[in-house]
Amino acid sequence: YASSTGGNTLVALDLTDPTAPTPIFEQSGVNYHGMRVSADGRTLYVANIGNGFDTGARFANGGLRIIDVSEIQEREADPQVHVLADLTWPEMSIPQVPQPFTRGGRDYLLEVDEFANYSLGSTADQSSAPVGAARIIDVTNPAHPSVVSVLRLQVHQPSARRGDQASDPGANIPVQGYAGHYCSVPTRDNPKVVACSMILSGLRIFDISRLARPVEVGYFNEPLTGRRPDNPTAQGGYAMSQPAWDVRRRSVWFTDGNSGFYVVRLVNGVGQLLAR
Repeated sequence: YASSTGGNTLVALDLTDPTAPTPIFEQSGVNYHGMRVSADGRTLYVANIGNGFDTGARFANGGLRIIDVSEIQEREADPQVHVLADLTWPEMSIPQVPQPFTRGGRDYLLEVDEFANYSLGSTADQSSAPVGAARIIDVTNPAHPSVVSVLRLQVHQPSARRGDQASDPGANIPVQGYAGHYCSVPTRDNPKVVACSMILSGLRIFDISRLARPVEVGYFNEPLTGRRPDNPTAQGGYAMSQPAWDVRRRSVWFTDGNSGFYVVRLVNGVGQLLAR
């Protein structure tokens, strides 16, 4: 499946012959971002940016969309997709990607929003822009998804954003700032830990042993404090990548766009969360 956010299309490609990918379904008029497929290939989980804006020129009508794509999976002639559910949340920014995982026989998504949902005017009002950050969503019944918990930092809270953040290096840049960008789990089956790249806040680690009560248990941040000759305007942290996992070594790989690639080992008991 391929989404074109700017082009407002969803395309399904048959890869039976990987040397000749063949489009077998196309839908227009949808503003989809990252997507993931259920293990059986019959359900598509979509980060739906939405097709409208509210009166403040912020993204609206988006969130999580769950789609039945079983007709495509079965290679039916003229396949159709069917929306099973739409779910949104008050603090939504820009839905980035929903990643499936299981726990105790139930199905969940780790959904992350990127950036802040700021005005699309000439300047970004970061002080009042909602930060979506991340959340865990129960999709055991795909027709009735529900938010179980949220993964946020204190710096994402509205009261904190109305403080002195704007004076921090990079804090008032619309595609930097104190917000989320990408999260990941180390395994699709029964993960106990989440890693998130949260831009200026660097790499953040959450214990999700209790899904309803995630707790931040570690972080690593190496903000750029000097000047790069090749990019004199770069400053602060710029953690944007989806963290990758080296489970055997109890480490996380991630990159900071301003300062480079890091291998971060989880210590002080946090690495134990990777034990199966």
